[in-house]
Amino acid sequence: MVPFAAVKLPLSTCDEVVAAAQSALGGLDRLRDIRTYHAEILRAYADGESAHVTVWRAAGGRVYIEERTSNGHVGLRTTAGGMSDEERSELVRTARVSPRNLLAHADEIELRMREHLAPGGLHVISYPAEFAIYFFDAVRHTCLLMIDLVRSRRVAYGDYRLVNGILTPFHERHHGDDPASCWDDRLLNVAYNLEPPQDLWPEAD
Repeated sequence: MVPFAAVKLPLSTCDEVVAAAQSALGGLDRLRDIRTYHAEILRAYADGESAHVTVWRAAGGRVYIEERTSNGHVGLRTTAGGMSDEERSELVRTARVSPRNLLAHADEIELRMREHLAPGGLHVISYPAEFAIYFFDAVRHTCLLMIDLVRSRRVAYGDYRLVNGILTPFHERHHGDDPASCWDDRLLNVAYNLEPPQDLWPEAD
């Protein structure tokens, strides 16, 4: 059960919504203390394909994503090398605009709030510099939807659970422009501040 934050409703300013969301996830100190993020994910694509995905993210824009599909294909994307600058930038940006990172660094960026609630009682916060829009539950203050206008992608978040005191979505529904970019992620395991394997990002990179 997701706890209700002790904040008067409805909230009226962008700062109030951000502060309530930070509190709902576990507090700003916990969010800023995250050094690494690790997840094991079961992914189901819209075309029936499935995959097991391993994700590592660490401070300094380091990202490692390994995907093993049900047909035997193994794909790897990592900022350690083997990709173009454009691909690397996209990986880093995807991590940067995630709701959790947005809330951890909200005081460093310009955010704006729509004056009225969206249908369903959602506060709407935009991140103009990244062309991203976030929808926060006006009662529980968790992010339920993110629209990435740059990538024409919508990501819905649900099944929030506590992990080391941080409220974390264990279900993400991704929707893009075509079936290949539409999938459901069910997180099997999540860990914060877990030391990554030493050879994940070679020191020379």
